[in-house]
Amino acid sequence: MKADTSQLKILEAAEIEFAEKGYDGARVDEIARRAGVNKALLYYYFGSKEILLKELIRNYIQETSHNVESLFKDFSSFEDKDIDRFFDRIIEFVEAKKNILRIITIEGLKMGTDNTFLFELLDPIYQKAIEKLKEVGRDASDKALFLLQMFFSTTVPLIVFFSVSEKWSEFYNIPWNTAKKKFIESFKKLHKLFY
Repeated sequence: MKADTSQLKILEAAEIEFAEKGYDGARVDEIARRAGVNKALLYYYFGSKEILLKELIRNYIQETSHNVESLFKDFSSFEDKDIDRFFDRIIEFVEAKKNILRIITIEGLKMGTDNTFLFELLDPIYQKAIEKLKEVGRDASDKALFLLQMFFSTTVPLIVFFSVSEKWSEFYNIPWNTAKKKFIESFKKLHKLFY
């Protein structure tokens, strides 16, 4: 379904509202106000706040899958010189998607210890990354190690940094651009060991 302008405005407003207040604190009235539409139109397109959240997540998954495919097309080999550029692209994508990632992480964690929502969401992306790394000649044969590194050493630090770094910078009185630069430098240095 190709979204029209009103649908896109509603999705953008919902992403901001959910990121600021969480799913439970977000209000449909406020999403409609931010989008510049009436509540009836929001319900016409999405039916409920839950459907709206699911649509945001579905769009994110599609965009991420496309981004992973595109990312690996740009790297026919995966030599050390390419790793910086590779991670620049990942960091750029995560920074642009920080609101939806904050929402997904918070909602995933709130669902309790029995819930595997977050892992189910990320698994297709990780599986595609494993496949693509093998295609460009990198060793991804130790799947358990690769998945550990992808989740705990790559995904979690990026999401946490871009979700809370602005408040962290304010609290410690460190300019955000300085914090970002130092984070990226240390992130890349660590990941050169893994990949």
